[in-house]
Amino acid sequence: MDAKIVDSPLVVVDEHFVASAKAKGGDVAVLKQEGAQDSWGAAKILSEETLFSKQALESIPWLTRDGLRAGTLHHGMLVRYRAMVQDTFDPEYYDCVVRDGDSGSLKTLKYREFDHDVASNRAAAPSAQDIAGLSERLPLYCVPVPGESAWAREARLAAGPARSPPKASNADSMHPAARAHRKRVALQDPARDDTAVEKRPLLGEPETSPQPASSTAAAASAHKLALELDVNNVGDMPCIVKMYDAAMEGIKVSQMIEVVGVLAQCPDSSIGSDAESDETAAVADDFMRLEIAARRPPSSLVPRIHCIAHRSGPTLSLSIDASPKASSSESTTAETTRVREALLSRIATAIGGDRLAAEYVLLWMLSSTVRAGEGASARPVGKLALALAKIPENSTIPKALHNVLANVLPRSHYLELAVADLSSKSLFPKKDYETNRLCAGQLQLCDGTPIIVNETALQEGVLNDQGVRNMQALQQLVQQQKLHYDFQYFACDWDVDTPVLVATSNRTAIVEGADCVLALEQDRAAPTSIASQHGGVAPVSDQDLRKFVADTRLRVAGPNADFTVSQDLATQIEQTYVAARQRDGKSVKAETLDLWLTLAKLWEKSHGRDELTKDGWKAILDMEQARSAANLAKK
Repeated sequence: MDAKIVDSPLVVVDEHFVASAKAKGGDVAVLKQEGAQDSWGAAKILSEETLFSKQALESIPWLTRDGLRAGTLHHGMLVRYRAMVQDTFDPEYYDCVVRDGDSGSLKTLKYREFDHDVASNRAAAPSAQDIAGLSERLPLYCVPVPGESAWAREARLAAGPARSPPKASNADSMHPAARAHRKRVALQDPARDDTAVEKRPLLGEPETSPQPASSTAAAASAHKLALELDVNNVGDMPCIVKMYDAAMEGIKVSQMIEVVGVLAQCPDSSIGSDAESDETAAVADDFMRLEIAARRPPSSLVPRIHCIAHRSGPTLSLSIDASPKASSSESTTAETTRVREALLSRIATAIGGDRLAAEYVLLWMLSSTVRAGEGASARPVGKLALALAKIPENSTIPKALHNVLANVLPRSHYLELAVADLSSKSLFPKKDYETNRLCAGQLQLCDGTPIIVNETALQEGVLNDQGVRNMQALQQLVQQQKLHYDFQYFACDWDVDTPVLVATSNRTAIVEGADCVLALEQDRAAPTSIASQHGGVAPVSDQDLRKFVADTRLRVAGPNADFTVSQDLATQIEQTYVAARQRDGKSVKAETLDLWLTLAKLWEKSHGRDELTKDGWKAILDMEQARSAANLAKK
């Protein structure tokens, strides 16, 4: 992509706007409509296909704290940002088409944070033309992807460009309109310290300059909130992403998105700044000050990005950087089997050599939940909540297993339960009406993020109301794949896809809700139908393991996740299930058939197949028989 477009994308927008304004004779209504359709034709150059092409992605830098501090990123340039939508704010109005007070010409503020010239020249009562030129945009509060593995982040950043211009000074990196406003204020009031411009921090650095006393508490609260939500603390940072036009539709909280947009440095947009209007200042002095401060934190901590293009969905959340494809289907099948066995060996080593449990863990980490039906009658399909029981108290097994997951999955989450933490922290998101913000909980994760819950360190104790509600939220997540959101005056349960594995010493309410419970046993062999595949495994690289997991998860939950069962095999499955119900109607329930079919699908997908085979069905029945026998022996 042309470096000029990366450095100054708004030049493209402005050129198309000026040409369109001239052609349409300055008709504000028409210009506003064209702006929503294709940004006056600029979308042909800044289209989603163009900005997410391989060439463009190699030219557009990632937004990181290190890049901001080093001065390699500047106001008004294109940046790339991947994050989780942690909260959505109310839509805000901006001047899509506005008349410049000095020149009288029309201009657009699309993809811009603010314009001091427009604000200072506008009359107290907006004209009809001013109102006609207003449009809406949707601010999203985004945080670094929770649980992102170190290797995934490094691979992502390595795919971006290497940019090393000289470090900008605070004044040079500041928004030009804000810099001009400071100079005008200094000329009007010589007593004002115009060197305050130089005291402004660069993006990515904390605010250190003093603010009016009336804003201190609110600003401090906003800073604290922003820092708490930087869940990774590895160089990425929270950001307010502003969506335009059709992109405002379909955005969901906890969704993983990747955006390409215009970086906006706007330190003067925070509460208590010089750019604050008298009207805003008056409002900010009352009970809304805390809310405004929380929603407008300093851009040195929470930058703004004006989104031009974005993408989301399973392909983004499950895939990793592309790797060379195998030369033929035969070699691909052989490679799949070899890599699968290597991953099973790593899992088995982490959990004490239990090969049967390793098979279940592998299928669990590949699982994905979808919904069948609509509305309240919709039920989860494909859900596989796994519980590994009879693990010694304070065991290192759960953490060792998570280390294996973190090395092959782009995202995973480890949650160790303790009475004190359960009683003092919220695992689920809660609405704070004082700041009008949704406060994140540890269970607010992107879809496709497996969770390991470690109960082995949970000691006896009394849970308070918060602790009880946390345990109820965990139980609901395990049983229904729904996450509880607390809005104080009402509750809302949202569908999620975050497979849960519970590691426990004793059977708790959370464990009872699992689809599959297996008592762990050291050095246990797998059933014969499965163990015959195990043997000496040639060394396999981490990259091969990651590609296997990513490819298989896309087979399970991606765009081409079809799975077929022949009529003959479907008849055999029905007969097997009916016979099992007749033998043991107490333990074999309707959910049992769902579990068998889910395991069978995951088994075949992990072997690179999209159709159930007789061997695959037999392997699942043997695994289930071995699991039932092991649980009975451990009672």
